[in-house]
Amino acid sequence: GDAILLGRRKEDLVFGGLWEPPGYDSAHERKHEASTVGATLGVRLRAANERGTVRHVLSHRRMEVRVYSGALASAVARASGPEYERFALVERSKLGSLGLSTLARKILALC
Repeated sequence: GDAILLGRRKEDLVFGGLWEPPGYDSAHERKHEASTVGATLGVRLRAANERGTVRHVLSHRRMEVRVYSGALASAVARASGPEYERFALVERSKLGSLGLSTLARKILALC
């Protein structure tokens, strides 16, 4: 439907407690097809389509984030990940009620 998979970041990390589309550091990852992206995030995707790139600057580093979207082929496979305390499917109309970082808002604008 119109729901988006979001992860709530663990409190002790950068952006701790904020919600964001789940992601991972692909610095060492060469493949970005649906199976690789889905396996890394613990979900099964039908397909992952590249939506664009977001550039974001923090005080200590510059980030270039490739944004992908895809339809879930199965329910969320795990309740947490190395950076997330939990995942939730959130309707677009409810995004304004969640704590989202500026980076998350930039990413969501592409989806």
